[in-house]
Amino acid sequence: MLDKIFVINSGQTKNVSDILAVLTSMDIQFPIQIMKNMPKEKIDQYINNKLNDPIVTKKDITDNITYCKIWSEAIKQNLQQILVIEDNCEIRPESMIKLLSEKYTGIVYLGHAYVFDLAPMLKLYASDLTNSVQPLRDWLPRTKLNITKRNLFGSKSIRIVTVASDPTDGYGRFVDSCKFYDWAYVVLGMGQPWSWDLTVAPGGGKKVNLLKRYLDNCDLDDDQLILFSDSYDVILNDCPESVVDKFNKFGLDALFSSETLIWPDKSLEAKFPRCSNSSPYIYLNSGGFISSVGVLKQLVSEPIDDSADDQLYYQRIFLNNLTEKKFKIELDYECEIFQTLSARFTDIKIDYAKCKVTNALFPTNPSVLHGNGGVQSKMFLNSLGNYIPNNTYANSQIKNFLMEPTQTILFLVHINKAFKSNLLNLFKQNYPQNLCKYVFYGYGAAPVENIIYEQVESGSAVRDFLIKIMSQNQSDYYFLADTSHMITDPNIMRKLIGSQKDIISPVLLSEQNTLFSNFWGDVDSNGFYKRSADYLDIVQYRKKGIWNVPYVCSSILISKNRIGDVLKELRANNITNEDFDMYFSRILRKKYIFLNVTNWEVYGKILD
Repeated sequence: MLDKIFVINSGQTKNVSDILAVLTSMDIQFPIQIMKNMPKEKIDQYINNKLNDPIVTKKDITDNITYCKIWSEAIKQNLQQILVIEDNCEIRPESMIKLLSEKYTGIVYLGHAYVFDLAPMLKLYASDLTNSVQPLRDWLPRTKLNITKRNLFGSKSIRIVTVASDPTDGYGRFVDSCKFYDWAYVVLGMGQPWSWDLTVAPGGGKKVNLLKRYLDNCDLDDDQLILFSDSYDVILNDCPESVVDKFNKFGLDALFSSETLIWPDKSLEAKFPRCSNSSPYIYLNSGGFISSVGVLKQLVSEPIDDSADDQLYYQRIFLNNLTEKKFKIELDYECEIFQTLSARFTDIKIDYAKCKVTNALFPTNPSVLHGNGGVQSKMFLNSLGNYIPNNTYANSQIKNFLMEPTQTILFLVHINKAFKSNLLNLFKQNYPQNLCKYVFYGYGAAPVENIIYEQVESGSAVRDFLIKIMSQNQSDYYFLADTSHMITDPNIMRKLIGSQKDIISPVLLSEQNTLFSNFWGDVDSNGFYKRSADYLDIVQYRKKGIWNVPYVCSSILISKNRIGDVLKELRANNITNEDFDMYFSRILRKKYIFLNVTNWEVYGKILD
């Protein structure tokens, strides 16, 4: 039961008057208070120190301070439950009637308005939002308090529609980011065959046809907003309400993502208008766009073959509309909502504290991050994904590793001649031996008797051996080991399984050079080592967690969920003049299969 309503007045006087008109017309029986006298010295201090941050606006700063003042007053008055309405809230009588007829507890987000119970207010006030440079909508989820969302007062609702045929690692990451920001999302095409590799040739018309069928059959109003997005190489970095606010400011029928390179028809390059602010993001990218259901039905009315190119299809719609002017369509030239990454890595800055990305050119805080283009772009997105949307690396926990194991493990142990004395290291694991099977391989004769051993003399022989053994042996997990690695944690198998990652390795450091490890944080365009910005933080354990990396060498656990994909790539790719570890990592990252490492603890070492 509400005890009081607070209305924040941050300067939009007409909106406040409209809100009060609705409230007073309803004969509400509890007090209403306007909060407008915010402490000027604190506002000035925050504006001077923080307003150069594109993530935070003046309104965010003043609202944060006012929320803290409201919580303070509510606590002093012992108010058990309050409603806070921001002055950009679109409040309607029917929504207020619904609010007053329902029972809410905890924290409830209503769309530019909140219900707060006293207990969470006490915790929020103690957290001191005034010391945060994040808008409340981004700060609240990180308090880990339970927040319910009901879009009673929000502007037009929005949902994401995406296309995915397989539950890849990238798809799982996309869904996780949708769930974190509480996006309603619809997935089209899951489980359906897909015959085109869009990384090497045009295609993707099937995405348009799937969207057409969805629009024709969905039970949505014409003014319902749709954000259409790719999924395998996309991470959400904003909440739905923020995206709607941004889109509404454009005043458009449709907004498309933009990129700096023309694809797939270079002959169209000169037809795209240049931007007055000299933005390099001037070509339409079809991996992200926003429009209403009604407008989208008209935009995609022209037929397209499944094998035709979806980007070319939308580019022609955009270019034709420049002369026809049937719709108000623009590209997101300053990356307000959509950020493509291909060829423009240096534009992107990440704020690790706020888990937000900024395009430093403008500057803007994009809501949708799209790693369009080739492998380098995907790897860059992977590195961002270690932090976006919520310090992912540190929130990737190892769970239930003390439970009694039931999964079988096939150990494939490469015997390095220099370290054959370490042969039995993995037998010391605290893991039921009846669930383990060991197969050894290496150059030359078997170093000891009575082991399953195969002699291999080249990288291609290693590939063929692994294909044969992993195909012939059904197991829950496969562990690619090397005797040059000394595992000192007896529970490492339990912990790697508990990470719930399909491919993962423990971070291991050299005995003699503690900057030398079994993983790389980045690789250059030729596939060789490149130090990532956070590599030293990881190997020196200043940042601990689970990391998506482009290269890992040995001590790799692979789950049965991913072994089919691994075998497919091993069979499809020959190895020539390349070390097996380089080859293995390259073929997997080429197909966007995630390689993970964990440094939550010290698990062992690399022998020198």
